[in-house]
Amino acid sequence: MQKLSLLLLFLGLSGSIWAQAEAILEAEIQRRQKEKINPAISLGLLYPEGPPAYRNFGGDQLSEKSLYEIGSLTKTFTAELALHLLGENLRQPLSKLLPAVDNPYLEEIRPLDLLQHRAGLPRLAHDFSPANWANPYQDYSEEKMWRELAVWEPFELGQWAYSNWGYAILGQIIEQQSGQTYEALLQSAFKKAKMKNTHFTPTDAAVAPRNLGVPSGNWEFSGPSRYAGGLWSSTEDLTAFLNYQIKHNILFQPGWVEDAIPTGIDDLGQGKLYYKGGWFIYRPDKETEILMHTGLTGSYSSIMAYNKTNGKGVVLLSNSLQLADDIALAYIYPKMELEEPQRNLAYDLAEKIEAGDLKNLEKWYWKNKKDESQEDLLDIYWLERYHFGQKNYAASLPLSNIMLEVLPLDWEAWSIQAENLAAQGNCKAAKKAYKKAIDLAPERQASLEEKIKACKD
Repeated sequence: MQKLSLLLLFLGLSGSIWAQAEAILEAEIQRRQKEKINPAISLGLLYPEGPPAYRNFGGDQLSEKSLYEIGSLTKTFTAELALHLLGENLRQPLSKLLPAVDNPYLEEIRPLDLLQHRAGLPRLAHDFSPANWANPYQDYSEEKMWRELAVWEPFELGQWAYSNWGYAILGQIIEQQSGQTYEALLQSAFKKAKMKNTHFTPTDAAVAPRNLGVPSGNWEFSGPSRYAGGLWSSTEDLTAFLNYQIKHNILFQPGWVEDAIPTGIDDLGQGKLYYKGGWFIYRPDKETEILMHTGLTGSYSSIMAYNKTNGKGVVLLSNSLQLADDIALAYIYPKMELEEPQRNLAYDLAEKIEAGDLKNLEKWYWKNKKDESQEDLLDIYWLERYHFGQKNYAASLPLSNIMLEVLPLDWEAWSIQAENLAAQGNCKAAKKAYKKAIDLAPERQASLEEKIKACKD
């Protein structure tokens, strides 16, 4: 597909021209579906006038009621609760709101900083060490969170840095200050937005999980992790939520958002990305402002977005690790260029493993690798983490070898290699790999040394 042809088609934006543009987008969706890049895609579309429209690709069983894990789209709901329930407490120091946590740095942080990702917190807590990487958020407990928060020291306080951990703490504060459970509070929010099909666990309407086109597993978000990524929803419900935001959220009103926080993320291909009030703010040109949020789990990806300039909104849900943000944004922003992702060797590795062909995986990979591109590395990472979590070490060990070969100076690659070796009882080699990881990341020495102690021949 030629990007120029898509752009030219979009210049008209009315009548048959718009229909042709949507046809091009649907053809790209069907290509990705056929290649198993995005096995299923469900779309919800909002227009300035008229009812929402829905499109589904990937089987007759799909509808606007089909459920997907929405991951970090959950944060927009947590932000909604924080803004409406915390009131003046949004600007109270955490030391006052969390008196049981003895850490002087909490005097410098407010719930508003957590909401805005400006609290100096890392993306994940350092104590985030899943027992099962195929389901990594099921065992991060409140006890772990409070214990680590008590000894936490901020980095770049006041600077924007996306943090799942921050929203985990924010959710706890919302519950404590409201005296209600997160689940009960959300039921009230769902009712206001006329949502009837959003849950914390999958139902019979759930779309099957996929990773690199083959069967995968769902993630369970227990404990404080659920505030940052625990919901399942549908295009029908999320379109209703987006419509509610358009009507009631000041950020969605005409005029550019004031005091938007620069994120420093400029890799969307065009324009700048900002953040405020639980939403990313995308400004691809001088006339356009798009409010959006994305979500990603081990087997699903999602996006909600609203173009304030032309009044169009979109929800896109897929059962794939491969984001389809470009397609979603192209529905509401005519100049968006499609990325046209292609299958890579990770897909073939996944199919070989699924078929039980585990011999010489590493050798096969290097034999078929045609260039030095690392585009498949993230896919291989998640494939390894899934099979390691499933205790399928005959698959995860060669995958870890591939990662280490590509990234010999990456501490995490060495740690993953060590985990695989330890799981198979080779503690001598595992300890050497852990020590190499410590050399590369001395700030993680304590947690890695704990793993060394736990490894016994």
